[in-house]
Amino acid sequence: MPITPLHFGPGLAIKAIVPKNFSFTLFAFTQIVIDLESVYFFLQDDLRTHRFFHGYVGATIVLIVSIVIGKPLCQWLFNKWNGKLSKGQKKWLYIESKISMKSAIIGSIFGAYIHVFLDSIMHIDIKPFSPFTDTNMMYRLMTLNQLDLFCLISGILGVLVFIICSVKKRIYQ
Repeated sequence: MPITPLHFGPGLAIKAIVPKNFSFTLFAFTQIVIDLESVYFFLQDDLRTHRFFHGYVGATIVLIVSIVIGKPLCQWLFNKWNGKLSKGQKKWLYIESKISMKSAIIGSIFGAYIHVFLDSIMHIDIKPFSPFTDTNMMYRLMTLNQLDLFCLISGILGVLVFIICSVKKRIYQ
């Protein structure tokens, strides 16, 4: 499968730990942009779906594009979303539309490099350090079940921390 939402798990955990300095939106955006490469080759019936953007050099280009294009695009989408909310909905569904440059950069960096790292463990066709070497020393560093469990648990913990902090914030306001 060319896309796995489980990769968002570590991003949720990071967001819970440093919420103001990490844009989960840019983390996810960057991962999705990288996976557009896999979707393209998957639809072409090409067995090697992970290519240039699934290496650290290509992912660096994607993270820069994500900051330049993704940050304003996500802010625009958040403004559209917030504009459609009723007064009652805003209490629970409002999303801060301003993404700081710092959090966009950090979110995109983590999105790009965590994606390459996790996919390098999962997929034999990835060459994460290309063009310097075609070796993937991370392949099967752990089993796929262990990797999925790590992503799932980190995501659940991130959501739990976020919920606890949100409830605590509402109680003490």
